[in-house]
Amino acid sequence: MSNQQNACRALIQMPRHTKCSGVIGYYALKIEVERATNDGRQAIVMMDAEWCGICQRFKRLLTHPRLKKVLGKVNLLAVDVDEWGPQALRDGGFDFRKIPAFFQLTGPGGPKGKPMTSASWKNLSPEHVAQSFKTFLNRSHGDEAF
Repeated sequence: MSNQQNACRALIQMPRHTKCSGVIGYYALKIEVERATNDGRQAIVMMDAEWCGICQRFKRLLTHPRLKKVLGKVNLLAVDVDEWGPQALRDGGFDFRKIPAFFQLTGPGGPKGKPMTSASWKNLSPEHVAQSFKTFLNRSHGDEAF
């Protein structure tokens, strides 16, 4: 397992979502939520793209100890917005204006609450990103430590 995968169990690239296989993509998200839940973890989806420089820099930060600690109970699922398509993502309830955008997921694999985007980071330092994730993860878990 690579250092990036150790940070948050796995940076899982989700399968392509096309017009003819749309159900497959959302079914895969549902399966990953169930897998995370069964392992006592939380599933977070990251809206991502190969051309997104901030997305790529964020992925490199996953090996930093601060992010490893904050994301220790998270399965991070990467969804390429170009492969899935903006309309299919909106149809699935994923409403966002910029990437990377991170969503907590419900049991059926849909979004839960508002997303976190890189706009919440003061800068791309591991400390600021880790603090933003800590706040984001604790939004729906109250006092539960992440």
